Amino acid sequence: MWHQSNSHKFRAISRFFASDMFRFKPWTLADRYTKVVTVFATSAFMHFLIDLSSGLSPSSSGAVQFFCTQAFGLMLEDLAVNAYSVILRCGGPSRNWTASRGERIFGFLWVGSFLVWSFPAYLYPMLYRSNAGLNDSVVPLSVVGMLQGNF
Repeated sequence: MWHQSNSHKFRAISRFFASDMFRFKPWTLADRYTKVVTVFATSAFMHFLIDLSSGLSPSSSGAVQFFCTQAFGLMLEDLAVNAYSVILRCGGPSRNWTASRGERIFGFLWVGSFLVWSFPAYLYPMLYRSNAGLNDSVVPLSVVGMLQGNF
């Protein structure tokens, strides 16, 4: 769960862009999608910097590609759910809507397939460094090593 520790900061940044800068009305597509893109772009930038600090070159980092793909996937999923709820459920999406077993299975397969397809772009460069025996720490500095005099 450590990777969720920055989510409130990313959401605050996204609210700033959507509400304060662009002045989109809450709960509109423009508001929602601006927030999604901003959160994932901010996360992409942070993970890109982490990749650079671990020794990956800018061209081999898959962070920007992966996180921007996730934003696109969420927007595509949102559009599909809205279309499904309007066409097959005869109305707009409802917060009280309970998904059927088939809908949940389809959702599980969609998310799993999307991650299986997209995750290698982010994971493979890090695995390559690890398999090549390169120093794979996030920050190539050891606090414990400094305390022991071995940095």
